[in-house]
This record gives sequence, structure tokens and C-alpha cells, in this order.
Amino acid sequence: MQSRQKWAQGRRPKRAIMGRQRSCASPLEYHAYIALYVGVFLADDSLVVVIALTTLRMAGNRLVDARGARLVGGTVMLALGLLLIFRPAWLSFSA
Repeated sequence: MQSRQKWAQGRRPKRAIMGRQRSCASPLEYHAYIALYVGVFLADDSLVVVIALTTLRMAGNRLVDARGARLVGGTVMLALGLLLIFRPAWLSFSA
């Protein structure tokens, strides 16, 4: 039983370890890590967009379809932008 207590005393909470790692890094290292993180996700999203555009070109979309898609896409983006500005709580998952 004593060995178990010693083991529990030696454990640190995960949050304390993560906080310590962040504080040890210099501001330049921290921001470089964030930039790398964002860059990886942008590369992934860019790949999806390139694949989607290539597929649309191969399918030979008509001009009417493109206009409709732009209209719907623009409307959705405008609505989301307005929601982010005026009612950001509506877009959160927390109750």
C-alpha cells in the first residue's frame, strides 16, 4: 500500500505538465509552433479545395450551375460572417 501512495505522490496533473512545457519555450518557439500547426491545417484544407475544383472541371459544370453555387455559397458565407460579428454565441456548441 505504501508503494502505491509513493507512486501517487510522484504523479503530477497533466495540466501542470502542459503548462510547464509551454512556459519553458521561448515566445519565438511558441509562435513558430502555432504557425506550423495552422500551416498543416491550411495545407490539408487547400488539398481538399484543389481536389474539389479539379473534380468540377472534369465534370464540365455548366455556367448556370456555377452561378447558383456561387450565389448559395456567398449567401452562406455572408450569413456566417454576420453571425460571427453580431451573435457569436449562436455558433458555439456550449449550452
